[in-house]
Amino acid sequence: MIASLIQKIDTAQAWHNSLTDKPWLQPLSGRWYLPLVIIATSIAAYMNFYVRAAQYDVWETNPEIFALDDGTPLFTTTDASYFVGLAQAIKRDGNFQTFNEKRLYPTNKNSMQVNPPPTSIFDAPLISSLIATIAEDNSAKALLKAAHWLIPVTAALTALFIVFAFGSVGYWLEGALAAAGGGLSLAYMSRSGAGRIDTDQLNLGFFYLMFGLVIFAARAKSLRASLALAVLAGAVMWVFDWWYAKPLFGWAFLIALVWLSAVCHRDWKRSLYQGSLFFLISGLLWGNIGIGQGYYLSELGFGGLVFPNSFTTISELTVLPFITVVERVSGSFWLGMVGVIAVGLWCLRHPALAVVFAPAGAFMVLSFYFGTRTIFYSAPFLWFGLAWFLVTGVRALIQLLKTEMWVQNATISATAVFGFMVIWVSSPIDYIVRPAFPKSALQGLSSLVTLPSNEQTVVASWWDYGYASALLTNFNVLHDGGGQNTPVTYYVARALMTPSQSEAAGILTYFSENGLEDFKADIASDKTFDSKLGLYQKAKPQQTIYLVLSDQTADWIPSISKIGLWDPMKGVHTFPAGIKPADGMRYTNLKCDPTKQPDIIQCDGRLFNLKTGMVDKKPLLAGLIQMQDGTRTVQREYRDNQRAPFILHLIKRGDDAPQIFLAHRRLFNTVFHQMFYLNQVNDQFFEPVFMQDPDFKVFKIK
Repeated sequence: MIASLIQKIDTAQAWHNSLTDKPWLQPLSGRWYLPLVIIATSIAAYMNFYVRAAQYDVWETNPEIFALDDGTPLFTTTDASYFVGLAQAIKRDGNFQTFNEKRLYPTNKNSMQVNPPPTSIFDAPLISSLIATIAEDNSAKALLKAAHWLIPVTAALTALFIVFAFGSVGYWLEGALAAAGGGLSLAYMSRSGAGRIDTDQLNLGFFYLMFGLVIFAARAKSLRASLALAVLAGAVMWVFDWWYAKPLFGWAFLIALVWLSAVCHRDWKRSLYQGSLFFLISGLLWGNIGIGQGYYLSELGFGGLVFPNSFTTISELTVLPFITVVERVSGSFWLGMVGVIAVGLWCLRHPALAVVFAPAGAFMVLSFYFGTRTIFYSAPFLWFGLAWFLVTGVRALIQLLKTEMWVQNATISATAVFGFMVIWVSSPIDYIVRPAFPKSALQGLSSLVTLPSNEQTVVASWWDYGYASALLTNFNVLHDGGGQNTPVTYYVARALMTPSQSEAAGILTYFSENGLEDFKADIASDKTFDSKLGLYQKAKPQQTIYLVLSDQTADWIPSISKIGLWDPMKGVHTFPAGIKPADGMRYTNLKCDPTKQPDIIQCDGRLFNLKTGMVDKKPLLAGLIQMQDGTRTVQREYRDNQRAPFILHLIKRGDDAPQIFLAHRRLFNTVFHQMFYLNQVNDQFFEPVFMQDPDFKVFKIK
């Protein structure tokens, strides 16, 4: 039966070769080709390096945006301070777990005391180990500078690895164009640009390096060479997993190795030997697939309670339209569509290799399920299709014209130059992203070290600030990106959205003193415990607890409200009438101009009567508040509009034009709005300790 199947495959392969075995469809070769490949590869690597380095030139000339007052560079992703924080712990303590024990406090610390976690350097992310190795000292400034230095270097390495991947099947020149196009595409630039200290900066490189190693191992003629290359591929996969712990990648490459080896040699023993070596050395035996159910569940259960999945509020998990996805990868919808067609044609030309490269194409499909974070893996493959289509088309034309060899070589070289020019023009080479957090927020966090503290000091903020807070202050934090999808995030959101400062203080105090296991035990013993958390502040806090609020928190209110306005007993939202849970609550900033009539302003094309609370003659305003340099100067209640949904809030600083925004009355009455915008603090529960108006404020729980 197996022999019959192999015979059928051989017959199909012979038929396929008879259709595709054309000189202009074969990979390029010749003495002139090697210098061209070296030059093209160098150009691709340099383009990737240069664009990132140029981005950092902009950073250096704008320190008021991209650096703290002491010169510490900022970053463009919340995870940056996680990797740098681990690096700081490695550099300072020789143990990265001293950073982790401060996260999701006190849950992590309690867990580590019961079950001490591994502390080997190989258990820390490789990126953190590299940052710790090259940094001059353990200060955040030195570590962040070292981390930023890595980004242009890893961009150039990624380009080289992409060339290697496609060169493994003979398409070196096309691979160089793919490295330039894929490396400079918006899909990848947004994951590896200046300030993006994250594993993504080399994930793409490892991904394509593994393609090349698997292909070379599977196609090697001698058994000894094939086994040696399988060992090498397994070792690199182990390093890849150390860099980015996602064993699912390893399984994909294992399947690709066994498949291609079987197709090339028709020897199941050889394929088995290679697969076994790869499996053992790569570490797949000890890993798990780890798809991560949190990305697709709308709700999460905990101890009988139901909480909203906070992952649904992450913008990069938003599913984009097909046109937008293609544009992010190629810079142009039509150019991208040609690339998709070209990839399909190449797969028809090389069906066995198409199976190997299937994961690269699959990530574009996954973007329609997991959002924009996966599409950059597909970018080089699509650009390879474009490059192959361009070079192959030119080769077919010059073959038809039967030109002299030197003309053919010159034409192909000119085609490569044209390809690089198209890539440069269609790529976002001037792409610059502002830091993930404004300078005022990180300057404020770094200033917390001047406040009274001890080993039990806790910073309560929204999860985005968690990693940065732990890095810049060395204080414990309630939650961060790693503890984002836990009940703690819900209760922090609830504390910010409740109208009661007493309840907010009780919730934050409880979770600063009790881990999630304690919470699970409490709700197991008392089904109504959730409703009693607001009374917990009667017990004096055992440690110093700082609540951090910023103007950026206002930008996160839609996400905070989606999570905090929720009943965990019933598993339903508790939004007021007229508010869509999918949208959440938000501050609506208005652009307003005075009119010739007193007490009437025009905002976004609508007339606001500040005397009556009418908007375009409709009763939309229940009240008006005006703040001048942190002090309330005007307060009006429109008694005829008691059921109106909005409060108009004006904030003036000095002689500047006022900031004007609408807030739903439910949002206006929250702890966040009371304490941050109105400076209305109940001194029975909170004490202002750091008031950097209007950007950043810190309150101590009494």
